[in-house]
Amino acid sequence: MIDAAFLARVDNWVRWSRSNASEPRDHCGSAEWRYVGDKGNVYEQAAPAIQSDPLDAQVVEAAWRKCSKDARFILKSALHLHRAPGWIMRKLGRQHEAFKVAKLAALHELSKTLDESKNGR
Repeated sequence: MIDAAFLARVDNWVRWSRSNASEPRDHCGSAEWRYVGDKGNVYEQAAPAIQSDPLDAQVVEAAWRKCSKDARFILKSALHLHRAPGWIMRKLGRQHEAFKVAKLAALHELSKTLDESKNGR
């Protein structure tokens, strides 16, 4: 069921996955990256603190991975990557007008998968 609590969990998952907490990355170590000028290291800026619950986000991520390929693509493209609805539907070979229905169906599928994992199925 899609309610405010479910949407808050999805929002938490999006914040967690958009932060580098989900996949830590090392920088390439190029000369440009290591350069420190008169103003200090201009490349290394403090990232804003993103508050998220990593444990709940990992549960949502696991449920997202169990969803169908189309549902995963729609949710990740729309929520995480902020792609335009027309772009998403064109990649799926569907009409642009069907985006709202497709996104709602993907959210329902994620909600159902989360409920099933909570009930131990």
